[in-house]
Amino acid sequence: MKRGRLPLTALRSFETAGRHLSFSRAAEELYVSQAAISRQIRELEAFLGRPLFLRLHRRVELTDAGHRLLGRLVRSFDDIDRVLSELTASPAQAVARVSVEPSLAAVWLVPRLNRFRQLRPDIDVSLEVDPRPIEFRSDQPELALRFSAHATSWPR
Repeated sequence: MKRGRLPLTALRSFETAGRHLSFSRAAEELYVSQAAISRQIRELEAFLGRPLFLRLHRRVELTDAGHRLLGRLVRSFDDIDRVLSELTASPAQAVARVSVEPSLAAVWLVPRLNRFRQLRPDIDVSLEVDPRPIEFRSDQPELALRFSAHATSWPR
């Protein structure tokens, strides 16, 4: 079967109706009419060449084929939802915390940040503009940029 032929909307309608055993509740969950759910399920049944529901007076039951398909769809949609959640969650981007003195930030660093972000969109640069010297501890920035008019013996 070609993937382009997969009736994805009908599969989602069937999965929802199958979980609820109700076309009306599926329609509510998917924000469509009950007639749209019925039509989608009829199209899926025609596509498969077999019934998926037994339509009884004021209720529906799954056929054996319906039970089989529903089990697979529930697991598959759960897997897809999990992957989509992982992909759309705030990415665990690397954060480079940089302490920089004000004049160096304004004249040298800030004009270069856009280019850096183009080259490394996976790294979020967090700037701390501060003129004071810095002691590196676990809660401090990983990089400190300071300007000095004379040579120093740093690092010691």
